Amino acid sequence: MPRPALLAAATRLPTPGRYGLLVLGLALYSLALRLMLDARVGVAPWEAFHLGVTRHLPLTLGMVSILTGVGIVALSALWLRERVGPGTVLNVLLIGLFLDVLAPLVPDPAGLPARWVQFGLGVGLLGLATGTYVAAGLG
Repeated sequence: MPRPALLAAATRLPTPGRYGLLVLGLALYSLALRLMLDARVGVAPWEAFHLGVTRHLPLTLGMVSILTGVGIVALSALWLRERVGPGTVLNVLLIGLFLDVLAPLVPDPAGLPARWVQFGLGVGLLGLATGTYVAAGLG
């Protein structure tokens, strides 16, 4: 008999709990991205774009992430008439903010094996973080 997903009960949390879960998920997501970035062996697709922009403009990675997100959400809302939920707004703002705040806190491993371990931890955490913020059910 199939069992419900680990975070399935999160959708029944009271609203403040769901917002807490969303913020936790977005913080973990940012930490996962930062682990992968600082491992210097590969990046998520949007981070490749954001890094490229930071090479040409005097902006931090987080600022580029926020500006890109605002642009995409605005186009989606205006052109495609997509509803923008509070989770979407917090996603756009908090991931960029957390990326910059976490930058000095995440290790920068020297050896290639350590970098691959850090990257693998980031990939694994990315999956958990995605499930966490999606479980909040706030759009």
